[in-house]
Amino acid sequence: MQSEVLPMDLKAHQQVLYNAAMREVHARTDRQFAVLLALEWVVAIVLALVVSPRTWAGTASAVHLHVWAAVGLGAVVCLFPAYLGWRHPGESLTRYAVAIGQASIGALFIHLSGGRIETHFHVFVSLGFLAMYRDWRVLLAATVVIATDHLWRGIFWPESVFGVLTSSPWRVLEHASWVIFEDIGLIRFCLQIEQDMSAAAQKQAEVEQSEARVSALLDEVREKSEQMAAQQAASEENHRQTEAERQFLLQGVEVLRSYASGDLSKPMANSAADRVGFGQVVNAIRDNLNSLLNECQQIGISSANGQLAVQGNAARFNGQFKAIISEINATLNNLRGPVESAIQVLNAIAQGDLSRRMEGHYKGDFKTLQESLNGAGQFMGGIVGEAKNLMREISNESQEMAASSNRLSDGASRQATSVSEIAESIREIETQTDQSLSNVNKVNELSANTATAADQGNNKMVNMLSAMQAISEDSNKISSIVKTIDEIAFQTNLLALNAAVEAARAGVHGKGFAVVAEEVRNLAQRSARAARETTELIAATLERVKRGNSAAGETAESLGIIVRQTAEVSHFIGEIAQIITGQSKGINQIRAGLDEINAVTHKNTAGAEEMASASQVLRERANELTGMIQHLRVSGDSANLKSDRKPEMSW
Repeated sequence: MQSEVLPMDLKAHQQVLYNAAMREVHARTDRQFAVLLALEWVVAIVLALVVSPRTWAGTASAVHLHVWAAVGLGAVVCLFPAYLGWRHPGESLTRYAVAIGQASIGALFIHLSGGRIETHFHVFVSLGFLAMYRDWRVLLAATVVIATDHLWRGIFWPESVFGVLTSSPWRVLEHASWVIFEDIGLIRFCLQIEQDMSAAAQKQAEVEQSEARVSALLDEVREKSEQMAAQQAASEENHRQTEAERQFLLQGVEVLRSYASGDLSKPMANSAADRVGFGQVVNAIRDNLNSLLNECQQIGISSANGQLAVQGNAARFNGQFKAIISEINATLNNLRGPVESAIQVLNAIAQGDLSRRMEGHYKGDFKTLQESLNGAGQFMGGIVGEAKNLMREISNESQEMAASSNRLSDGASRQATSVSEIAESIREIETQTDQSLSNVNKVNELSANTATAADQGNNKMVNMLSAMQAISEDSNKISSIVKTIDEIAFQTNLLALNAAVEAARAGVHGKGFAVVAEEVRNLAQRSARAARETTELIAATLERVKRGNSAAGETAESLGIIVRQTAEVSHFIGEIAQIITGQSKGINQIRAGLDEINAVTHKNTAGAEEMASASQVLRERANELTGMIQHLRVSGDSANLKSDRKPEMSW
């Protein structure tokens, strides 16, 4: 690339061009005069041989002095300038030597011709030839030599210059005047040529300056074009990568959507577009969810088998997954306390201790279980206490019947009526107990189904929360990528504006590039608008996801509470069903005893004569029943033993 010529260097560059042109003219003219001087030397010798070859002294002749002058003096004034003109063309010394030599050979021609007027024309021709140097100084040097020669020889040797023995000084002035007249024209010609060459040099300098600027602009445009092409290629590559990443993210969204719907069977495939490890994160989420589900299934199986002591391994997980397993373990621990307390009460009841109660402060369904179990124990204790008192009364009455048959008959009648009423009440209680047991079993089944459905809903809600969180994070990443695209579009728009400015500077040559720059700028503006619209959509999506996360979190928390409470209710109902079953068995036994008492009472009413034997049988039955319930210990046994009053049943 040519270096640009600045305006401040234009004058100097013009001078350089002018000097180079003048040097070329001087060198060419020097070579031409080198040939001309050599030819003039030969012509001088020929002229001497033709005009005056020999000189005579009487009858003796010899080579004329003119011949030797033509050979020797001609060689001095011609060959040395010719040598300089051929070997050192363009030098100042060369052209001044040529001017002196050309003027001197003219003087030699005039001398050899005997001052012929025709040879004086050589002076004017020589000045015309010397004007080819386009240097008025060369003409001035030749004129000085010619004038000096004419003046000196015109005074001291007029025959040599004018061909006469005497000459008027005015003749020298006449010749000098004609030479000066020619010099005026030639010098003016040289000055005009110098001005023309200077103007040409200036124009050439300006042209070269313009060419340098145009070349620089073209190089800059070429460089900008290459940069634009590289940036366009980079933009296309970025677009291709962005499209691949978008397809990969869409695939990820489909996978996450399947996870949100509860389908964890589809893993995230590996892709070259995954430059941030998104697929690995999604697969890690899937693995963690599968591990969490497997752990929950193991806990559920153990709980279904009644192994509440088996807990999940929270150390396998991190973060919220670990918190979920820890909460499940805490729930199992909270269930174990009331269950173990209820088991202790039931074991005590099974061993005959009806005074044992569930101790502690419980809440919610646990409190309901405590109240129900303690109420059942108190209820059965009241029944057993009442039965004990009843047995004592039967024993006393049997003794009285043995003492007095009349009083026994009346008492038996009243007793038969009372026993019938009690038996009817017992049958009603038995019917109600069976109905309660059936209802409890149905409620237990419904509670188990509800717990299963709520647990599944809770798991799906947790999966949905994780999926929505992942979607939110992916949306943030997409928003960052869209911002990067917006910045690239902004930079491309600026680059297009710069290219348009450069194209405008280039004028006609930059029209095509200006069109390309305008198209690039339009494309950049469209990309910027698309990026902004995408950013707004992503922001709106993030806001909706945030609201969905909040609502889903509240729903998941409510489902978790429902799952825990439903499991507790199911467990408590199962225990109540066992208690009611035990009560039903006790009521059957009591009903059987009352049937026996009723039969005995009817026998007593059959006849007074059978009263003694009936009283004995009744006493035996009462002793058997007393033996059956004697081992059952209830609260207030000591007080009942000391009191003859029939205690009221506590319900």
